[in-house]
Amino acid sequence: MTTTAATVPAAGRQHDDLGRPAGCSVVVLNWNCARDTVRAVQSLPRSWWPGVVVVDNGSDDWASQRAALRDLPGVVVVRRAANGGYAAGMNTGMRTARERGDRAVALVNADAVPTARALRAMFEEAERSAVVGISQHVVTRDGVAGAQYVTAAVGRPMTPRPFVCPGCDRGRHEVRVVTGAAIVVELGAMSALGGIDESFFHYKEEFDLCARARGVGMAVTLLCRDSVGHARGGSLPARSASAFYYSIRNEWLFFRKHRGPVGALLSWRLHRIWATVAADAVARGHARAAAQGLVHGARGVHGRRPADG
Repeated sequence: MTTTAATVPAAGRQHDDLGRPAGCSVVVLNWNCARDTVRAVQSLPRSWWPGVVVVDNGSDDWASQRAALRDLPGVVVVRRAANGGYAAGMNTGMRTARERGDRAVALVNADAVPTARALRAMFEEAERSAVVGISQHVVTRDGVAGAQYVTAAVGRPMTPRPFVCPGCDRGRHEVRVVTGAAIVVELGAMSALGGIDESFFHYKEEFDLCARARGVGMAVTLLCRDSVGHARGGSLPARSASAFYYSIRNEWLFFRKHRGPVGALLSWRLHRIWATVAADAVARGHARAAAQGLVHGARGVHGRRPADG
């Protein structure tokens, strides 16, 4: 599905004046991408900036990152000493928001282009849902909106099928999983769930979070009347050695956590995922990384891939 071509407002242009809801924060995760982070914050009205928390996830060149982030007056910047992955960075942001007494927080990737309207709708939904996603679309560096991409799934608990709303009057759907460059979470629910599991490091964090939320009766919802732009996909090249490693290992970790080691080993659905990913890895010259991911998943190895330093 594609959206009608449109132009995203230039960085810093305040395209709407909707106020930030009381008790709501926006966390933007920065890792060696201050230019993207500045663009993400500047896509929101300046009245929102005091409610924005930028978490630097152990960037390599902190001095240059900090200099760029000074262009965001009023924004709180929290520095982590090391890159703990998406989960660790967002957990840091949620703790900061909770300490300020907030009730909900938007978790935003640095390469997202959120709007106040979209985030307000998500915050309103967070009054009845623990995790809220929204339709999202690709945005080029020139600000042109392109194809919509999948940010939700429905169906089986462990292997849900992708879901995209083609357009409806309801505006919301209860789903099994939401992912993407912007989700909103209710902080009371996150506290009860223990936050995002930091063991995955890359991939499957949202799947695990949503599975745990739904497992205790919390709602997971996708909004479809608005959309958030995403300038580029992912912090890893999609077909890199590390991407194949994390894809295979983290499927193992996900199944082990929710089905147990024996249940994971006996799952034909997990084996089918392995076969598909491994075949692609071999074809692209990354068989070793795929094999390493398989072994590490079986052993329960978590965190950052050793080869990534």
